[in-house]
Amino acid sequence: MGSNKVRVAQTGLAGMNLVRFANITNNLGHFNGRDGLGAVMGSKNVRAVAVLGTEKIPFHDVEFLRQAAKDYAATFKDDDRGKGLFVYGTTAFCQLLSVAGALPVNNFRRSALEDPTPVSGDTYNEVLLKERKGCYACPIRCKRGIAVDHPKYGVDSRYGGPEYETMAALGTNLNIVDLKAIAKGNEICNRYCLDTISMGMTIAFACECYENGVIKKSDTGGLELRFGDADLMIKLLEMTARREGFGDLLAEGAGRLAEKWGVKDKPWYLAVKGRSSPCTIHG
Repeated sequence: MGSNKVRVAQTGLAGMNLVRFANITNNLGHFNGRDGLGAVMGSKNVRAVAVLGTEKIPFHDVEFLRQAAKDYAATFKDDDRGKGLFVYGTTAFCQLLSVAGALPVNNFRRSALEDPTPVSGDTYNEVLLKERKGCYACPIRCKRGIAVDHPKYGVDSRYGGPEYETMAALGTNLNIVDLKAIAKGNEICNRYCLDTISMGMTIAFACECYENGVIKKSDTGGLELRFGDADLMIKLLEMTARREGFGDLLAEGAGRLAEKWGVKDKPWYLAVKGRSSPCTIHG
């Protein structure tokens, strides 16, 4: 269309392969996840929808809105919460929740890390952060732009950096605390349009089923499922998006696997109405 104002909503490989928790991305940086809308697009053989708007949005009082936006941009850092979101985004939550005893570790079997420093907001800023990004016109800019130069875990910065839920689902809940590995997992999920929460929780569920003898190597294609294995996590993300081998099972999500494996009544199956729990405990 020849315009930089074109906006694209699309799904990726996971959606086209009908992964149950595939999502939709808007311009690679914003994601509609959790409920499998990417798979809905894939089921209709729709890869992407591009839109170029021509109409202006009408406002009741343009000047009041403009002034309110200016005032907020000038004062939001006066509040510790606003300042914290600017500095850390949601990446400080791993350490905060660990101290509070509310961080998911090993499929929620534990609620804290002995040392959360490797996944703290300060470590994130030191190891990953390149720039701060945000939603349109929002001054807080809590989204993370990252850069990782690493022979194994180098990332494509177009897909953004992991935020708290991803750091927990692909990280602490799998007992993985290497931020570079978590960032790589985040990039893979975003590139293929896999919901990071459902993906991480499904892997954690499968690992605990393996530990309890519900499934064996004959079921996993020879893979040894274990917590704390970053390379395994990354391998399973690729396999799930492509529906290859054991990834074809993971692509069905924890709810269907719990039904298939007969463990819906077990404490390690953490879901509501078949959808894997998020990694935040709400009081």
